[in-house]
Amino acid sequence: MISDLLKKEILEHLLSLRLILAFVLVIALMLASSGLFVKDYEAQLSDYNLQVSENAEYVSKNVSSNVFELFSWGRQKIYRRPHPLGFLAEGREKDLPNSFRVNAFRLQGPDYSLRGNPLLGEFEFLDWSFTVGIVLSFVALLLASDGVNGEKQRGTLRLILSNPVPRARVLITKYLSTMILLTIPLVIGSILGLLVITASGRVPLGGQDWAKIGSIALISLLYLSVFVVLGLLLSTTLKDPQASLVVSLLLWVVLIIVIPSGAAITAKLLDQLPDQNAVSEQADRAFGEAVENHNRRYPHKDNWVMSGQWSPGESLERAVRAAEAEDRVLFDYDDQKVGQVRFGQELSRFSPAGLYQSAALSITGSGIVHYESFVRQSRRYREELKRFLETSYAFDKNYPNREGQDQISRGFKISYASLPKFEEQLLSVQEGWANAIWDAGLLALINVILFAATWALFVRYDAR
Repeated sequence: MISDLLKKEILEHLLSLRLILAFVLVIALMLASSGLFVKDYEAQLSDYNLQVSENAEYVSKNVSSNVFELFSWGRQKIYRRPHPLGFLAEGREKDLPNSFRVNAFRLQGPDYSLRGNPLLGEFEFLDWSFTVGIVLSFVALLLASDGVNGEKQRGTLRLILSNPVPRARVLITKYLSTMILLTIPLVIGSILGLLVITASGRVPLGGQDWAKIGSIALISLLYLSVFVVLGLLLSTTLKDPQASLVVSLLLWVVLIIVIPSGAAITAKLLDQLPDQNAVSEQADRAFGEAVENHNRRYPHKDNWVMSGQWSPGESLERAVRAAEAEDRVLFDYDDQKVGQVRFGQELSRFSPAGLYQSAALSITGSGIVHYESFVRQSRRYREELKRFLETSYAFDKNYPNREGQDQISRGFKISYASLPKFEEQLLSVQEGWANAIWDAGLLALINVILFAATWALFVRYDAR
């Protein structure tokens, strides 16, 4: 009996013009986003490889120079790699900084290394999470909003319930049929889009990437299920199909547009950042206090030599501790800026769209998640350079050595092969799920609550 009901529900929708148009739109968007991504990723990867190569050349040239040029005065640049899964959830990556200038004492930036035309940034935001999050969620509500009251108005619901069919089975059939219909364009669009990406040979996808793609598909279905059940709930609550359609559209606007957009504005108002000039002054004070503390602890006639970095005749230990004190202030300020974005994400979680976007970015490791990971790895690399210098330095680290400047320069024999190199590692699928599990759990909980409410109302629903 349930198979007959499924066939009936699916055929009724398949014959409707609105579903055919939705299918075409979804598949076209997924194909277009895949094609645009391939071209964009190729350009970004080419720029990235060129920048990394130029930096390697700069470092290899200076490794044979004096140690101060390599570890203190010089500024090699490290870059955030383009994400190969940007077609799933881009997260406005092109708007985020993608490079740092770094040596053993400083991590300056973050900077924006030009990739593409920034003036087109507002028009390039098209990925699969956009198609699912906005287009397919709208289609889900559209299909489900008259699932019960529409059948009642046509008189078919009374005929179905006149047979010995449990009401729970009828409700489950309506849910399953709508989910099947939504899955069809999602699967077709995904397959065609992936064929475009893999056939290009320009976007390398490994086992971790395919696992992330499958994970995003599961999260997408869980997200779309929320809107299917919400549509059935409104269709069961409201008598008029037109009324349930209007209310569905209003709710869709609030959940998809108003709450996510309002969350960013609210976060900016409630979690205001300190004044940048005040932060710079605080960092300068921390630097100066660290210098004074060192000079008191290790008095020396040449402690007056102070370049602001590490120069010939200066204490290595003092330069390290002063840079660390300054960085604590500057890093804290940068973390507050990321925290403001995260606070906005927390507020957007009052909407299923916010939960879905957060889960998608966590699993793919793109957007703000990618940026955070890049910052952490950049700071670790700066620490590696500092430890390498401290280990390689064969002289007294606490006191300046103005008389032995030439000896210091000659005493460092550093090979390019032994020098720590920066290579960004993308997040694994396990790390992504660890961050996304709460978002997925909340989406599942919303599904359960909405379905329970719909079932409770449908059991007592008057089909006459």
